[in-house]
Amino acid sequence: MIEINLLPGARKQKRSKGPAFNFGAMFSGVAANIKDPFLIIAVSGLALGGAATGAQYWLLGHQQSNMTDRIQKAVQDSTRYAAVLAELTNATTVRDSVVRPVHDYSVD
Repeated sequence: MIEINLLPGARKQKRSKGPAFNFGAMFSGVAANIKDPFLIIAVSGLALGGAATGAQYWLLGHQQSNMTDRIQKAVQDSTRYAAVLAELTNATTVRDSVVRPVHDYSVD
């Protein structure tokens, strides 16, 4: 079948290889049509809430890493001081066992 174009200047459109959806045009059209102050407040509140949530997430992660380091150091100190206290208790026991017989004889 033969196809004849009777409209001058009309040509068959070629398919474009780019994206079929233009985001820039969509956002410029949306920005021009927004006139409701409540919508602006709601969108800015959502953006502010998202930013605050992200900041809290980052700050709490930073505090958690600091606390983990402090806990690890405290456990190491506790282990070391437990050994020191055990040695002190042992030394005190030995001292008391040596001093008791001397003290018992000196009282008579």
